[in-house]
Amino acid sequence: MILSGLGLIVADMIQEEYLRYRNLSNYFRIVLFVTYLGLSWILFQGNDIDGFLIYGLFSLAILLEAATEVRSSTAYALYIQGLFLGTALIFLFYPANYSLSPIAGGLFTLLNGFKWVYVLFVIAFSLIILFGLLWDRKVLKMASGFCGILLTLLALHYANNNYWDRAFFVLLAGMIGMILPFWETFKHKFEIDRPMVFRMFGIVLMFFSLVVVLISITQSILMKDANRNLAEKADFGRITVENAVIGGFSALDGIAQNPLFQAAFKKGDLQGMDSFTKAIFKNTNDLGVVIVLNEAGVAVSSYPFSEDIVGSSFTTEIFFRNTIANNQYFSRTIEPLSSVSKNAIILSTPIVEAGNAVIGAIVATVSLDALGDSLQDIATSEQEQRVALIDVDGRWLVSSAGELIGEKIAESDTTNLLWSRTTGAEIGYDSLGKYTLFRSSKSRELGWTVTVTEPIFQILNVSRSGLMIVLFLLSVAVLTVSFSFVFSKPKKQE
Repeated sequence: MILSGLGLIVADMIQEEYLRYRNLSNYFRIVLFVTYLGLSWILFQGNDIDGFLIYGLFSLAILLEAATEVRSSTAYALYIQGLFLGTALIFLFYPANYSLSPIAGGLFTLLNGFKWVYVLFVIAFSLIILFGLLWDRKVLKMASGFCGILLTLLALHYANNNYWDRAFFVLLAGMIGMILPFWETFKHKFEIDRPMVFRMFGIVLMFFSLVVVLISITQSILMKDANRNLAEKADFGRITVENAVIGGFSALDGIAQNPLFQAAFKKGDLQGMDSFTKAIFKNTNDLGVVIVLNEAGVAVSSYPFSEDIVGSSFTTEIFFRNTIANNQYFSRTIEPLSSVSKNAIILSTPIVEAGNAVIGAIVATVSLDALGDSLQDIATSEQEQRVALIDVDGRWLVSSAGELIGEKIAESDTTNLLWSRTTGAEIGYDSLGKYTLFRSSKSRELGWTVTVTEPIFQILNVSRSGLMIVLFLLSVAVLTVSFSFVFSKPKKQE
């Protein structure tokens, strides 16, 4: 792409000197067309609607210029106006899933219920462009200038959301759009006073660079604060999960070794056993079903009571074979528990009488719903923070998307990079397709990983309230400088 751009510049210089090479630049335009079209298609396949629009329209503008020998100013005008109208279409078609489009997301937040105003504005502006295209070219050029102003603001929006390469690309289109209403004057100025033109562009870029510096400083502070905040929440989530499992084992052990419970167990006193299992269930919020098994692996009591569970045999289950051998059992990953759940985290401890003889077992499941609620309480919903829990095999235990529970993490999800680490931070796309900051904390005892995420858009959102005033003032300064240079008259030589 860079070589083709340089080749196009050199080809234009050669064509000015040698007319027989007048089609030389078109070869480089074709290469640029294919390159930008391929780039736009790749971005479209990755659900980057904005990138598809920006680079796809630019490739069509290059093709139009190469195929019809239309003026560059006309091709740029069509590109700029197409970019504006395409932005409107993105907003109208993608707000339901605006994570696919930073443009739609920004407008969706800005308008906040006044979508009809934006629709009317786009329709009116489209009619103005059509009128200028068919009847009055001056109106068309003024419309291009207005589009240039909007694209400059869009470039600042991209910069404010860390899309730096796209910000500069759209900025160049916006600057060209602002010049189009005065294209003939600009060409005349370029012929008689080239240093003045370069000074104008230099000052404009200097103002934009100042804006970029302010944005980058603010973003750096916001990202550091968000990173620290998410790291603390990930650690707190890890402690919450560890306490839930350790507390569950502690409650089961306390009941299993209780002499009154063992007496009721030996007598087959269901009411006595139920009173203990009910106490465990009521006092431990993170446990689901509590089951008492005899030494043959048959369930003799459960709370909450279930006819499907009581009387069922768990002799062949792995957890029972481990527990009856006088070992505690903890399933570090999701397992099916017959008559209870297809996706269960199992805790089991032996009932041991005097003489170290195992006479039964107490089994409980960890309530992933209750554990998920405890973890989500850590997150700040206004900032779209989400907390997830991944087991030792990389399967979702807790997720805001309930259909993912028990499923393996997708390789395209940045969470996949974190669950195998002790701790870490990443920036990437989550399972919903949002560009997100990730922090994780892994429990060494359990092998589970807690991740806390927050969309980059939300992290940087607080910077807009103060910076937008500065951006507006600097944009006015850029326009003032540009117009003053364009309309300035050269000094007469004495």
